[in-house]
Amino acid sequence: MFISSIPFNRRDWMLVVLGMLGVTVSVIPVAIFAFGAFIKPLSLAFGWGRGGISATFTFLAIAVAVAMPIAGTVIDRYGSKGPGVISLLLYAAGLAAVPTLLQTFGLQGLYFAACWIGATGSVSSSIAYTKIVSRRFDSHRGLALGIVTTGVAIGAAVNPMLAVYLIGRFGWQAGFYGLAVLPALVGVPIMLAIGESRNLSNSTADPGAGQFNRNDVFRNVMRTPIFGILLAIFLISAMAINGIQLHLLPIFSDKGFAPDVAAQFYAYLALVSVVARLASGYLVDRYFAPYVGALCYSLATAGIVLLAVPSLPFSSVIFGAALLWIAGGAESDLLAILASRYFGMQAFGRVYGWLYAAFMIGSAVGPLFLGMLFDKNGNYQNALVICAIGLALSVMLMFLLPAFPGKEAVTLGKKLGLNSGPAD
Repeated sequence: MFISSIPFNRRDWMLVVLGMLGVTVSVIPVAIFAFGAFIKPLSLAFGWGRGGISATFTFLAIAVAVAMPIAGTVIDRYGSKGPGVISLLLYAAGLAAVPTLLQTFGLQGLYFAACWIGATGSVSSSIAYTKIVSRRFDSHRGLALGIVTTGVAIGAAVNPMLAVYLIGRFGWQAGFYGLAVLPALVGVPIMLAIGESRNLSNSTADPGAGQFNRNDVFRNVMRTPIFGILLAIFLISAMAINGIQLHLLPIFSDKGFAPDVAAQFYAYLALVSVVARLASGYLVDRYFAPYVGALCYSLATAGIVLLAVPSLPFSSVIFGAALLWIAGGAESDLLAILASRYFGMQAFGRVYGWLYAAFMIGSAVGPLFLGMLFDKNGNYQNALVICAIGLALSVMLMFLLPAFPGKEAVTLGKKLGLNSGPAD
């Protein structure tokens, strides 16, 4: 286990709360989760099909996936404070420009805005806050990360409501303007308060790592089997979990749920996600994190099997969906904790960025995959079975992960087989 050189301090928990609020107004909760509120208003205003408007999600996800490794490199090299503030202002400007781009260029303008927002907002996304918190905490790192990433669930609940209110009261243009205020007026002060400077970010909390070049560290990280296994785990699990989550409302409808009842249960499942993030964070501080991940993915596999059964009571369907959301809530915590425990903090931004890119690619492909199989078969049965098999594979991959390196037995450099050299 890598031990932080920064001692635990109760005041650091205020940093965790601010990090959670920063994640709440970051690009994923604001731009992706709140965009669903605009689909119907834009369709009515411009006469576009919902499919064309929904493609914006794909552009956003791909832009984030491409930009995340770059964002990680930027944060490792320059810290999170300066780049994070610039990122927040640029992605806020992108949101504010959407009405003009829509009215001038139509759907192409919307797609361009999605790419701009996803790319520019990546530096100030969860990657910045998870690195800040991981540097400050060791024995309580899992719980701290769990609280920070709860901002995603909070943002997923609050930001769409804000958008719906503004759209209903002032029109769809006001919805975009209102969302643009969040990163500019909430995110920027938080980043200025807790963001890391270049000097702090470039210092390392890993024993024995200071003498190694950061680029050498990351090149050797990419050659390790552990890194490949983690890429496969988060790619496959994101395809299965996020693919089903996006299709969960139509799955409920196909099983006979009334639309309002389905939406109500969907909101309850968001609470399950919050509890799962906190619980998984607590557990990985006390038990081997890959085993916690294997447990979460096993529960999700069982939940998918329940969803795939043609005729079940409503209570069993909801229970199956809740098991799925447990893994969905724990996944982002696992990504950050595994990246930091296996590879330390020296190249954390790049490692996290690549793993999150795999996660976003899976998140973009999964919903498309389920939709295509539904169009082909007229139901979700085959798609759900394939997703269950994929998650079972993720469970097996979790058991292939070795023990974390011991703080006394293995330093970061020795673990990666590096030769000593000048620091970057």
